Amino acid sequence: MRYIIDTCILVWILQGNTRALGGLSDIILNTKNDVTVSVASYWEIIIKEARGKIIIKDDILRGVEEAGIRWLDVKLLHVEHLQHLPALHNDPFDRIIMAQSIVEGCEVLTTDRYILQYNLKDQAVVN
Repeated sequence: MRYIIDTCILVWILQGNTRALGGLSDIILNTKNDVTVSVASYWEIIIKEARGKIIIKDDILRGVEEAGIRWLDVKLLHVEHLQHLPALHNDPFDRIIMAQSIVEGCEVLTTDRYILQYNLKDQAVVN
């Protein structure tokens, strides 16, 4: 299966907080799964670190690589798909992750109740 993790999940992975991940750990650690993270999550973490909202002690890029997660670049088609998302969530980082999941055919791994409002599996890519 193909997955994209949201920023909160990435932070928990980087902090080694396996308890918060719960059952998602099994999906992320399963080498048969293709797990990605958006470069938008990296951008969000850098902003939150600069504002003192979170602390990541280790190198983010190395941590993602060591976890076996691939980076997913933000593409024009991802941004274009934002116009097709219902206005259920105002967080721009989460919205681009949702658009990426639809365009790339990935399931979003999240605990965010706003993201979970979307039934992303039933969304179709509009070209």
